[in-house]
Amino acid sequence: TLLARVDIGSQSLDEWSLSIVGSSIRDIEIGSQNLFFGGEFTEFENEQRVNLAVVNKSDFVLSPFSPEPNELVSSVFEEIEGTISFGGNFETVKPTSPLIPRSNLAVLDKATGELLDIPAHPNSIIRDIIIEDDLIFVAGDFTQFGDSGRLGIASLDRQTLEVTSFALSLSSNGNAITVSDIETDENRVYFVARNTSKIAGAFDKATGNLLDWPSENLSSLVGN
Repeated sequence: TLLARVDIGSQSLDEWSLSIVGSSIRDIEIGSQNLFFGGEFTEFENEQRVNLAVVNKSDFVLSPFSPEPNELVSSVFEEIEGTISFGGNFETVKPTSPLIPRSNLAVLDKATGELLDIPAHPNSIIRDIIIEDDLIFVAGDFTQFGDSGRLGIASLDRQTLEVTSFALSLSSNGNAITVSDIETDENRVYFVARNTSKIAGAFDKATGNLLDWPSENLSSLVGN
């Protein structure tokens, strides 16, 4: 099985189970009414669902929502009011017929299911998405967002979906950078990244300035 659930009180597995045909579940988003699952699969609860599936949180009934991204979905994020954003390593989605090109990042209107236009797309995989205040932060393996250089972390305007001027000064030192996770609090955005070693860091949400936050080997990723 690709999924399991643990009772927090007893710390034991319960009997909850969902039928999935595929190789992996990469992300679970607990939404206001639904559970969103991203990964690499072709069937969910004995129905065709390609790499993204949604079930009702109370009774686990499968939703008809099925945008069918053609490859891996590694992150899903639902706004309580507004949109469903998902990222990964896909090239097309199919909220309706025909297939629509969307490289590695897609945003859907939750009420209508309409695929929203994103002015620029990343040139490689999206691994994490978080929406905070007026910004959508994305993390992954990319070096470009459209014509804009963005190394591993970028932000988009929540309303226009345009890439903002925010550009964290990370240096690759000749190596590829993977930013695998991002999280926020009131003032900071934290990230976990890897080039030749795994590090963690934080930057100021308002200014984009990298903070002097304790992290082993942080200096290896910080540009001048």
